[in-house]
Amino acid sequence: MKQVAGRNNVLFLENLKKIIRLCIFRMEDKMYTFFRENLFLVGKENLIPVEPILESLRKSTFACIRGVVSEQEVQCSLNALKNRFNPALDRPSVGEKPSEVKSNFQK
Repeated sequence: MKQVAGRNNVLFLENLKKIIRLCIFRMEDKMYTFFRENLFLVGKENLIPVEPILESLRKSTFACIRGVVSEQEVQCSLNALKNRFNPALDRPSVGEKPSEVKSNFQK
């Protein structure tokens, strides 16, 4: 009797794993579709499609716009931030005055 119960448990767990994998796959597919429906690829020379983006924001409260800034420009900005960041000046975000926050971009 124990062997049958043990085998049934194994079969149950295997089926449960398959169901979970299928659910995850479907969820990932829905997330991918949601992302693709709200993705706008533009270039610097192209006009940004304002109306479709606004419609996407109204419908999904989400829009992803790619291509406005080049990868080189992003990398240049990141390097500038890294060069200006001083770990010794980094402070916790509690107990500071608004004037200190304005001058401390490291927050």
